[in-house]
Amino acid sequence: MEPLECDTLLFIATSEEEKQTQAIAKELGIELHKGKYDGVTFFNLGTVGFTRLVAVKMEMGSLEYYGSAANGFRFMTCTGATGIVQVGMAFGVNDEAQIVGDVLVSSSIVPYDKRHVQNAPPGSGKPYIVDYSDAVRKIASQSLLDMFSRGADAPEGGYRVFFGSILSGAARISSRTFRDELVRGVPGGNDEIIGREMEAVGLLSVSEPESPN
Repeated sequence: MEPLECDTLLFIATSEEEKQTQAIAKELGIELHKGKYDGVTFFNLGTVGFTRLVAVKMEMGSLEYYGSAANGFRFMTCTGATGIVQVGMAFGVNDEAQIVGDVLVSSSIVPYDKRHVQNAPPGSGKPYIVDYSDAVRKIASQSLLDMFSRGADAPEGGYRVFFGSILSGAARISSRTFRDELVRGVPGGNDEIIGREMEAVGLLSVSEPESPN
């Protein structure tokens, strides 16, 4: 296969995300060219605005052969892309302020799996304690944030847009107690935590090092 050059990669994981990508492209009059690279389905969207864009279908999560980490390496290498936008579903952390359908945009990622589990002090009544001090925020690309900020100025469809830090890790979480523990336990930063998802942590392996907040 010839090199598939683009500026930005759009990562999608579920069949519904693929369906919506195709529907939005059709609505905007964008022609999708479907192909495969190393067993991975992709859609070449051509130039959208001033950006050459390729959408990549990956498996859910970050750890699998076709997960976000492996596909990040594959497609950053073969396309020469300088940015990745991962879209998908996430859960919020504030039941009073956030509702289903709101849009969360990550200004930084917190890799919460980088934690130290150690024995609890004698007499504490706990079998162990968890130290999240190594789970420092990884800052998002400012140029991509600026792009989303411009788009959030006049959102259509009745949804609201929240900018902030996203918790990301390999675990599937269905516990508010554990979610709240993560929010309390990870190091503080300039941007508040707004949600949590599973794939972005894998993309840190192809991201330039950044200074934490």
